[in-house]
Amino acid sequence: MKKEIILLLILFVLTTFIRFDGLGFSTFVGDETKTIFLRKDQSIFDFLMDQRKGPVQFLIVWGMENITNSFNEFYLRLPFAILGVLVVFAFYYFLRYVLDLGFLASYLGAVFLSLNGIYIAFSRTAQYQMAYVFFGLMFLIFTHYFIKKNKLYFAFLSVLALSLSFLSHYDAIFFTIPAIYLFREYWKKLIPILLFSGIISGSFYFLNIYYGYFEKNTIGYLEKRISGDGYENQNTFATIDLYNPLFMYSIILVVLSIYGFWVSEKKIKNYLIIWFVFAFIFLQLIMRTPGTHIHNYFVPLFIFSGIGLARLCYKFKYITYLSAIPLIVIFQIQLFVFVPRFNNGYPYKESNFYGIRLEKINFNINLPQYGFVYDRSWREIAEIMKSQKRVPNFYTNDNKVVSEFYLHGYYFSDLAPGFNPDFYIEINNPSKEDKRFDTFLGNYEVLSSTEDFTIFKKVK
Repeated sequence: MKKEIILLLILFVLTTFIRFDGLGFSTFVGDETKTIFLRKDQSIFDFLMDQRKGPVQFLIVWGMENITNSFNEFYLRLPFAILGVLVVFAFYYFLRYVLDLGFLASYLGAVFLSLNGIYIAFSRTAQYQMAYVFFGLMFLIFTHYFIKKNKLYFAFLSVLALSLSFLSHYDAIFFTIPAIYLFREYWKKLIPILLFSGIISGSFYFLNIYYGYFEKNTIGYLEKRISGDGYENQNTFATIDLYNPLFMYSIILVVLSIYGFWVSEKKIKNYLIIWFVFAFIFLQLIMRTPGTHIHNYFVPLFIFSGIGLARLCYKFKYITYLSAIPLIVIFQIQLFVFVPRFNNGYPYKESNFYGIRLEKINFNINLPQYGFVYDRSWREIAEIMKSQKRVPNFYTNDNKVVSEFYLHGYYFSDLAPGFNPDFYIEINNPSKEDKRFDTFLGNYEVLSSTEDFTIFKKVK
C-alpha cells in the first residue's frame, strides 16, 4: 500500500508539472480565442447559442474572466489544466475499481494517458476536450456505483456527469456507446440514466437547432470534416508524430497494446475492442479529417498497454525496472515539446533534442496545432499598435484569428489587388506559412522590430 501511494504521488507530480509549468507563456491559439466572450454587445445567451459546441467550455472561460477581470492566458487555461490532471486520476480509478484491472495495470494505463502528447496539449489549452473526457469517465464511475450499491444519488451524479460531457462536446458519444456494452446486463438501470441525461443536454441543443444556430454553424462544418473539403492534406500519422515525436511513445504503445489485447480477459477485451472500433470507424473511415479527435480511439489503447506491460512485469521481474527507462525518456521528450523552459523552438523552428535534430513543422500538411510553446510577442505588438494615433487596418503573416484577438478593435484586411494594408505585422517563425506580402515591402517603412516580429507602416 505504501508503494502504491508513493507511485501515485510521483505520477501526480509529473502529470501536474508537465501541464502547469509555463502554462501562461504562450499566446492563445485560434480556437482558444473562440471560447472567450469578447463581444459585450451581445448577451451571454446569444453567445452560447452561436457556437458549434456545448456551453461548458465557454462558461468556464467566462467564469474565469469574471473572477480575474482579465483575459490572462494562465487563468483562462487553469481550469482545463486542472481537469487534465483529474482526467489522469479518474482514468486510473476507472481502470482500478470499475474494470478491476489491479493496481499495476491501472497505474500504467494512467501513465500512458498522462504522457500522451495530445492529452498534454489539451491540458495546456483553454478548450473543451479535458472537460468532456473527465465527465465521461465520471459517468462510467458513477454508473458502476449505482449498479453496485443501488443508491439514487449515484444515479443522479451519473446523469449529471453524462449531461455535462455532452454539453462539453458531441464526442461524449465515444464514452456512451461502449458503456452500453459494459453495463448491458443492467440495462434497466442504465436506460433511465441515458434518457435523463439526453433530456438535459438535449434541451440546449434543441434551442441551438430551434434558433437556427445549428444550421448556421454546425451542419456546414460537419459536412466539411466528413468530406475533407477545406482540410486537404491532413494526415493522421503526421498528427500523431507532431504531438509524440521521435516515434518511441507510439511504437511502445502499439506493441504493448497488441500484447495487452492478446492477454486480456474476454469481457475486458470485447469492451475495449468495441470502444476502439466504434471510434476508429467513425473518425478515420467516415470523417475524412478527424484532426486531434483521434485521441478518442487512443483511450482503449492506453488500457491495453497498461494490461500488457503489467503482465510482462509480473512474468519478468526485471521488466519492472527496465520499463522505467523508456518512460523517463518519453517524459523528457514531452517536456521538450510542451514546457517553455525546456523547449528550443519545436515545432515552429528546427530544434535539437540531445543531439537529435527535429525539423520544423511541415506547413504543406494541414496539422492541428494546440498547446505548443508559441509566443511571438502579440501582447507587445498590441501595446505598440495601441500607441499609434490611427490604425485603419493591418495584415499579418501569422494566424488571422489570433491577431484579431490581440488587436481587438482594429480591422484585419486581407491582401487584394491594388490595395495595401496600412500596417503589416511580420512574425518570424509564424504558426503558418505566408509569403504573399514580400512583394509589397518596398512601399513600407519599419515601425518596430525585434527577434520575434517586425511591424511595417505604409509610406504615405
